Amino acid sequence: MITFYSITKSKQFMNYISNLTEQEIQSRIDEIYSELNDIKQLKANNRLSSEDIEDVSDNYQYNLEWNYAISEYNFELKELIAARNKFHKMATEE
Repeated sequence: MITFYSITKSKQFMNYISNLTEQEIQSRIDEIYSELNDIKQLKANNRLSSEDIEDVSDNYQYNLEWNYAISEYNFELKELIAARNKFHKMATEE
């Protein structure tokens, strides 16, 4: 099951991130990498053909959804890595 935060809800997402511990952030990063690998495998096993695009087939729709999920995961990943790096920066300053 794909779960992610809509970019349009980024303020809520930032509040969510600010309440996470470093371990929770790293755990979520690991989950996202796993989900991204799963999606990339699905895309590799279900390549689009010109007929898929012309007919707007189920495969075409799946690829649209996977691409959207990838963009959302990449957004979340970028923000989580930035938050994790703040923990690392604080640790080196102490």
